[in-house]
Amino acid sequence: MQQTTRFSVLATAVALSMSLGACSWSGDDGDEVPGLTLLVTPAKGAFGLGAKCEAFDGASGAFIATSLTDVSGNCSLPTGQFRGPLVVRVCGGASGVTVFDETLTTPANVPLGATECLVAAAPAIPAGASPAIGVTPLTHIAAVAAGVNPASPTPGAGSAAAITAGNTQVKNAILGASFTAFDILDVPVPPRAGGVISVGDPKGVQYGAFIAALAQSTADLTGAVTSIARVVALAGEFKAGPNKFTTSVADVEGAAARLPAVAASYYGAGFTSGIVGLVAVLRPDANGDGTPTVPPIPTGVIGSSLTGR
Repeated sequence: MQQTTRFSVLATAVALSMSLGACSWSGDDGDEVPGLTLLVTPAKGAFGLGAKCEAFDGASGAFIATSLTDVSGNCSLPTGQFRGPLVVRVCGGASGVTVFDETLTTPANVPLGATECLVAAAPAIPAGASPAIGVTPLTHIAAVAAGVNPASPTPGAGSAAAITAGNTQVKNAILGASFTAFDILDVPVPPRAGGVISVGDPKGVQYGAFIAALAQSTADLTGAVTSIARVVALAGEFKAGPNKFTTSVADVEGAAARLPAVAASYYGAGFTSGIVGLVAVLRPDANGDGTPTVPPIPTGVIGSSLTGR
């Protein structure tokens, strides 16, 4: 009986030790700080399997983690106890990595090269046990505005204050200061090959639809230039200053005009009103003077009225 008791106590002690060893701890007060995994959804159109995701410390530029996108186009980055500021970069890579291109006459998955990248910068990892962010054309422009070099995010990608300022400026310039349908760091639900999207977070659907409409608009305005290359160009314009960013107004006007078609092509009927409703709330302030560069657009009046600058 005593031998059995000793074995039971020993087993309990080993289990407790293993349990404690699995926990992450930080700080002098002994409070537990659990390790986190950040879900990242890159989007222009939906990304395919195998795109390279990387996370960097926004303050020091130190490398944090890397992974590849799965078949759903998402990747999971084990950020551990790190809480931000953060820079995430997603690039193409090995042969076979694709992104859905909704700008083609016949939309399809197209190759995504190793040097074709989108970045996002966040002042902190989102709160909650399952944090997630999107990496999109809007986050890319904002990250560049904050001082992030997409080609080499290290060292010193950007401070939390600079990142916050860049995200706010781009949100106001492209969407409007009063725009609340989605935030640029929200997780989008982008168009993808293989059918209509009928399930998803409405906010993410609206974001994904806007990105698709913006891609179509920029492709029409730039001819043969790829839509990711156009994102890079827009980022350069924004960083150069408000007076250089006037092209974005035409891009946003064009995106607004294309939203109904995007809704019909890629999303279920239940999402149509929310997507088309974005037209009435877009108020881009490209010159940063606090006045919408594009005047309010009445719901349902699309195309001919999108001319004010």
